Amino acid sequence: MTDNLFFEIVYRVTPKENSSDTSQYYDFDWDKIVANQPEKLKILWANESSVISGPVNKLIHTAPILTNQCHHDLTILLPDYDQGKLGTLGSAKIIETGYIPISNFQLSIFHPPNRFKNILKKGQFDIVHVSTPMRGPFGLFFLGGSVIDMASKRNLPIVAGAQTFNLDTAKSMIPKALKFTSPLIESFVKRQESRMHSKATINFSPSVAMDNYILSRKGVNSNTLVRLENGVDPIYNRQRRNKESAKRQKHQWAITDQLVVLVPGRLAAEKSLDRLKAIKDLQNIKIVFVGDGPERSKLEKAFPDAIFTGMLRGEELADAYANGDILVLTSEAETYSQVLFEGLASSLPVVVPNKGAFVDLVKHGQFGYKYNNDDSLISYVNKLVKDTALRDQMGKVAMSVASNKTWQKETEKLIKMYRLAIYLNQQANPKHKLEQISIASLNLK
Repeated sequence: MTDNLFFEIVYRVTPKENSSDTSQYYDFDWDKIVANQPEKLKILWANESSVISGPVNKLIHTAPILTNQCHHDLTILLPDYDQGKLGTLGSAKIIETGYIPISNFQLSIFHPPNRFKNILKKGQFDIVHVSTPMRGPFGLFFLGGSVIDMASKRNLPIVAGAQTFNLDTAKSMIPKALKFTSPLIESFVKRQESRMHSKATINFSPSVAMDNYILSRKGVNSNTLVRLENGVDPIYNRQRRNKESAKRQKHQWAITDQLVVLVPGRLAAEKSLDRLKAIKDLQNIKIVFVGDGPERSKLEKAFPDAIFTGMLRGEELADAYANGDILVLTSEAETYSQVLFEGLASSLPVVVPNKGAFVDLVKHGQFGYKYNNDDSLISYVNKLVKDTALRDQMGKVAMSVASNKTWQKETEKLIKMYRLAIYLNQQANPKHKLEQISIASLNLK
């Protein structure tokens, strides 16, 4: 083994014809994996939506590292590209594919696989990366699903991100009058997720909750699943509380003695923000909603004493975290929660539902609490409000949990997943077949 070994990969080599030996195991080092690969990869990255979300946030932070620092050739397919919202995305080539806006979502439909035939042919890509791929009903073709279909037909290696509970998203978009269609929608979504992720060479997931979700889909092999999390920008830190910009921000909020209960993220129905009604009358707190979305006007009526900052980015957003005292999240369908880790990096104790990714991501009693109902939500927030020493202690633990998460490290993992997928794809030969024992057990932490 060489010093640049990324991780130990164990394969079972299919025995030669007429051989009874089924116990041959070999270790492959990193030099062997990359031996026949170009130093500069040609990558096609397809994102199902351009709305700010976990997958889009990963793209925003990863694209500049892939292109400007690691010098790979990146082409991005996006329904819509707004540089003001998404940034320059490094030196990537961006192709806008179009979309239909529905309920504040961007549905990237009407993309038959053949539409991407020339893009794949001309691009001569080494790897195809698709975030949260999906297919639509009634002959409608979504961007990610169509790219996977065509890439699979051309025998290209595919890395697919399992980053969204598509079923919850689909159900949230069903009008009340059509709720009776939920069983049909559920059956369809499960079938399409199975179809998409079973075609991927490697699937990646950010959490145990997402692992369980995607592995429950028929045909998705656990051996293809790898952990890939997000990084945290170093601008999120507690020291910002003493910066003049942060002090000005808090002055604008007109908060003096009250503690700030920070609620960052998209103001949407699937975030279950109505749950916060349980704590809105607690003494000595001010709820601050940081973000925007379709539920804002409804929430402003329900929380007349709360502060709504609207969408904040960059330094302003980092100042908002620094001005917080307690981070409270209510979504029960999180696959990872970037805002959780931004809050932890800013030394905030957290109170979250004991559901979704939070079940495994948050250690109860160490840097926050997991609630099961309104009574426990009230109890945990009240406990943190009344105990300054407890907030400080949990805040220090929170900061240490987030301290080792960097976008550079996670992007380097992603590149190695690309190279592993390319290698596995090269071995897809009946005469020299490699059966992977367990990608899921690889040390990607």
